[in-house]
Amino acid sequence: MGGVEVTDYGYRLTLSEFADTGEVTALLQEIRRRLRTQPESPSAVLVDLRCTRALPAETQERFRSCFTELAKAGVQRQALVVSSPITLLQARRLMREAGVGPLCRYFDPASEPEWELFAVQWLAHGIEPPEVDDLPEEENGGNEGDDDRRDETF
Repeated sequence: MGGVEVTDYGYRLTLSEFADTGEVTALLQEIRRRLRTQPESPSAVLVDLRCTRALPAETQERFRSCFTELAKAGVQRQALVVSSPITLLQARRLMREAGVGPLCRYFDPASEPEWELFAVQWLAHGIEPPEVDDLPEEENGGNEGDDDRRDETF
């Protein structure tokens, strides 16, 4: 079971390996409760999806709702930590659909051992993560010269 943790930069959300609608609904309810009871809204959110497998279709709408509500509450930056390529594709699509794509940065712990340092720098201070320059061109999207960092995975 995942959960919500309060941090210096905002929230850290964690989903389990087989996140289902019930888990994501509970996460959404916890976020709503915290937003009502905390004096300040979080400015940033880290979403730990390292263990999460592909989200079932019925779970995706709830997941998207979490991020729509966080954006409405004033969240300015999000970092998603994703190990599975399928979950990464789903997360990118859901973030775009929630209207928060430009606020997100994606991190792959397998390619960047210091992902947490870079994620917290992004979340707490708005410092862009370093570019992924050790991947072959076809793995980092083949967008040489393209500075659209929102779709990069660090």
